[in-house]
Amino acid sequence: MKILAAVARPARLTRFARTGALALASVAIAALGGCYNTYSADVRNTTPQPVYMQLVKTGGAPNLLRSARLGPGDRGSIGPVTIDQRDLVRLVIDTGPNPNRPLTLDLRPGLNVYEVQQEGTMTSGPLRVREITN
Repeated sequence: MKILAAVARPARLTRFARTGALALASVAIAALGGCYNTYSADVRNTTPQPVYMQLVKTGGAPNLLRSARLGPGDRGSIGPVTIDQRDLVRLVIDTGPNPNRPLTLDLRPGLNVYEVQQEGTMTSGPLRVREITN
């Protein structure tokens, strides 16, 4: 009888240790999951020339995360990127003949959808961006 009790006790301790380890791991995963955000952008180019896009992380030194090119009339996505929630992600949009500075948009976590337009009838007009919401 004493032999069975000695065998049962380590099994019970192992079960408690395993349950405690699983609980601790789930708390750690939940804590880590809240520390990061994921960003992406779906962009529609309605201009008559190519559009160049970049996802840039801010917070500390700016850091280029992704870049892409969209042809005239094309639609494409950039991202997703996952970064620390203390940092921000900006979408930078430009064309070669844009007379103004590149457009810079602060992204919200998740999917952001935009349409790039150009003012005027010439390919050198300033760019505008319209956010598309559902």
